[in-house]
Amino acid sequence: MRRTFVSVGAGAPRPAHSQTVNEFARRAAEGPAPWGRILAWPASPGLWERTRLTIYPPGTSSVDRRSLQFTHTWPVVGVIVGFAEMGALGHLFPVMGATLAALSYLAGLWFGLHFSRDLRRRTRTMTVAKVFIAGEMVEFGDVHRLEQIRSRLADLESRRLSRRIDPALYEAEWAEIFYSLPFEDPAHVSNR
Repeated sequence: MRRTFVSVGAGAPRPAHSQTVNEFARRAAEGPAPWGRILAWPASPGLWERTRLTIYPPGTSSVDRRSLQFTHTWPVVGVIVGFAEMGALGHLFPVMGATLAALSYLAGLWFGLHFSRDLRRRTRTMTVAKVFIAGEMVEFGDVHRLEQIRSRLADLESRRLSRRIDPALYEAEWAEIFYSLPFEDPAHVSNR
């Protein structure tokens, strides 16, 4: 009688999760893109749109991006956590629940601001605004340049997600864009 042995698990290794799941987890933990973020919002009833581009220094680690993402999300998440703490302790110890909620909120703020301080100092930002004045759209800041940079970053991110660019080239293009922006004195920059 002849025995045949079959190798189990032969072939190329498969990732535990699909790329989509991994990217979703990365975005939740680190923010929209490894290079930074673009935020656009109506700033006031008279201001139609304000856009802020924030680019992190090339080589920014996942840990740094996570601490900055925590800093951005904690104001909302911290309120939810505080209400949960007050709800859990409020019926037995109302003062203790409110105190714990306030302390945990302040601790989260301190943690986020403290651990993201270095990255916030080194980021480069560009802000533009579009305003309706007397029925005309008036632009403040270099809107054309921001749109060019936005287009380059969208193309760069598209190539990263489709794996059409290696990490070294990705970081080199990111660095080129980063160093093309002027550096703002951190003493004059707020709300990062």
